[in-house]
Amino acid sequence: MAGSLFATPAEVARLAEGAVAVRALTPERGFVTGGLRVAVHGAGFTDALACQFGPRVVAPVSINEQGTEMLCVAPPFANHAGGFVRVGVAIRGGGGAGAAASAPRGALTFAYEVTPRPTSVAP
Repeated sequence: MAGSLFATPAEVARLAEGAVAVRALTPERGFVTGGLRVAVHGAGFTDALACQFGPRVVAPVSINEQGTEMLCVAPPFANHAGGFVRVGVAIRGGGGAGAAASAPRGALTFAYEVTPRPTSVAP
């Protein structure tokens, strides 16, 4: 499956059986502008998976060899006032990243915060 955006039937069956576990997010919050690298910690991660932030699916930047950490870049949040989304892993669909491929597995809460803006500059 390495390098492919499509899961084989055997991989889909294994993933559907619950072999994938999401245990923690590092960090658990980021700015609404997105762009923060978020590590998803757990077990059973393969190239057939992607990170899912609410309805947005993003391809992983990397997955460690043990399949226990997937690194993804948080997408921008639609509401600039901030809010919360569920973050988990999803089986990649034929369309690759961008649209929800399946319900996120093992989702945890990620907080989007207002991006700070300087109001003045002092020497």
